[in-house]
Amino acid sequence: MRRNYNSFAKIQLKRASYNGITLASQARDEGSIPFARSTNPLYCMLSLPITTSVNHSSAAPLMMPLCQNKILVHKLTVTVPKIAQMTNPHHRKVRSFVRRPGRITNAQHKALRDLLPLFSIPFQNHLINPEKIFSREAPRVLDIGFGDGEALLTLSINNPSVDYLGVEVHEPGIGHLLLLLERAKTSNVWIIRHDASEVLDHMLPDQLFSAVNLFFPDPWPKKRHHKRRLVQVKFILDVARVLKSGGLFHVATDWNDYAEHIRCVLKESNQFTSSTEQDEVDFLSKRPPTKFERRGRQLGHDVTDLYFRKV
Repeated sequence: MRRNYNSFAKIQLKRASYNGITLASQARDEGSIPFARSTNPLYCMLSLPITTSVNHSSAAPLMMPLCQNKILVHKLTVTVPKIAQMTNPHHRKVRSFVRRPGRITNAQHKALRDLLPLFSIPFQNHLINPEKIFSREAPRVLDIGFGDGEALLTLSINNPSVDYLGVEVHEPGIGHLLLLLERAKTSNVWIIRHDASEVLDHMLPDQLFSAVNLFFPDPWPKKRHHKRRLVQVKFILDVARVLKSGGLFHVATDWNDYAEHIRCVLKESNQFTSSTEQDEVDFLSKRPPTKFERRGRQLGHDVTDLYFRKV
């Protein structure tokens, strides 16, 4: 019966021969642990129980049954490196985006090099200090996945009394927005170039924003990819944490199945109330059309806007 152990030790087995005959062998430890008989490789894998406290060379007897019932005992040196025992197997994080190279123009590349330091907040593993970043007391809006940035620029121009923080990973889109910001001479937009889930986890304090916008996130339409959708229970908890009481969570999508998925996830949350109509009083609920929206309409998709208020 094969025994399962936490780690493996790689041992070097020297061939031993008697009268020109290559001998099969069996390694014996205190537990009489067998290993596969092999005459070909100079190296074999031997299952040994290893703990992190072992970090030395030890000698184990090698029993070699020979012809005519003769037995040759040979000392085999086993070097066991110190290996951290795996108690929690590593699992790759499921992300809601794929970094596609895309086409980045020379102007966008230059903007990432020269302009990004002027508008960006570097990712960090601790909470930001809003008073140092935002130089005034004003409503703040978090825009997650702003794409090419044209909608975000339009919002910032139409609402100069509002501070906007955009989070995106797509470099051509970030470069395009930077060029637009420089041309428009706006000063109420900041950018974080990083995964939005990690930004929410590590950087954003509680009750910082009056609204969170999520316009046309990747719908991941295939069923096996639904786990990649950004709107999940954990994400909704993070959004609720960074929103002020009464704050708006505005989601737009051109994929009906994703809209139903969002409704189901938010329905399970006791921190939001939903509304199917735009709040005409709240100017933060208004949005300009986006590139993905125009593309969706050209394909005949229905565009759905979902509005949720933090209780």
